[in-house]
Amino acid sequence: MQHWADHGQGLRQIALVLAATAQAQSLLESLQRFKLLEALLFLSFSLPCFLELEQRGFIR
Repeated sequence: MQHWADHGQGLRQIALVLAATAQAQSLLESLQRFKLLEALLFLSFSLPCFLELEQRGFIR
């Protein structure tokens, strides 16, 4: 009986991973559609640079 319960648990975990993957793909497609992905990538790379320049006193 435990053998089948273990298989059931494994299948549930696989289903959860597939569902999460589908949600991530859907989110990625939405971000690309609205050009938000490019904006988020730009901010993720540029924000640390701006913060460092501000800390060093180059910008206020």
